[in-house]
Amino acid sequence: AHSLFPPVPREQLPPLIHHINAEDEWPSLVELISTQAGIPESLVLELLRFGAVYLSKPLVPGLRKQRVGLVEGMGKAMRVTTNVPVPRGAYIRVHANPKRHLEANDVDWSNHILAEVHGLVVIDKPAAVPTVPTVDNLVESALSRVQEVVRQPLLSTSRLDTCTSGVVILAKTQEMCEAVNWALRNRQVEKVYRVLCYGPVPLGTLRHCWRKRGAGGHSN
Repeated sequence: AHSLFPPVPREQLPPLIHHINAEDEWPSLVELISTQAGIPESLVLELLRFGAVYLSKPLVPGLRKQRVGLVEGMGKAMRVTTNVPVPRGAYIRVHANPKRHLEANDVDWSNHILAEVHGLVVIDKPAAVPTVPTVDNLVESALSRVQEVVRQPLLSTSRLDTCTSGVVILAKTQEMCEAVNWALRNRQVEKVYRVLCYGPVPLGTLRHCWRKRGAGGHSN
């Protein structure tokens, strides 16, 4: 039951997800998780802050504009970051061992901001750090860390793979985010990718083979 925040062990723990159904009403989500999953309350509070807890509440009959979940009669599972009361019949998912991206803690993010103009923040994303928060880790991402530097919410206009370093454009407003997305869709932005190889690359056209997964898409 170590802390999720630095200093932490560098090794990656295997995934561990707790699924909890609230058979009764609980005044405290932290108390419920600690009781049902056997996790110390101090660590549950960190998991909440880390963005590793999701809560799905039963739909309220007759109430409009509810976000419907995959399970009939239940609302969509939403990320919870604070201790809240839990209604009877709610479902809780706890990612007890979030996937870590510890490299995010080693970066001076103020030095990775290339420009801050016209409602945009352009950054140099380092390798080994995801562009945006992941399903079980709200803290260790480029977006989260740059938000802390500029002290305001940001929107991602595009993403780079976790293993890839390079330029990422973040927007301060929805309007600027849509403007950049329009430029990307309409090929108004030139992208240049550079690959570091261990050996010489054959010249000519390199074709990637795809095999059909079904009517809904493909897999490589």
